[in-house]
Amino acid sequence: MSESLAKAEQGPESGHVPPKLVDDVRVSLYHVHLPKLDDADVVRFDADRSRLSRGPNFDVLFPYLRFASEHEARSHLSAAD
Repeated sequence: MSESLAKAEQGPESGHVPPKLVDDVRVSLYHVHLPKLDDADVVRFDADRSRLSRGPNFDVLFPYLRFASEHEARSHLSAAD
């Protein structure tokens, strides 16, 4: 997951993702983002076991994530023109 997010951060045109960026994303997920999403019941994050699953509020947030993802994809296509 960290590598996919690091690649998305760099943009679709980027081929190589520096290992430092992947590590930075992993640390940020582990210490900041996943605990916050767990607190909001969007995901269940078990740091001791490194397990991640959907939380009870996942379905509430999912449409917004899909919209943001589609909007970002359209933005990248527009920028390529």
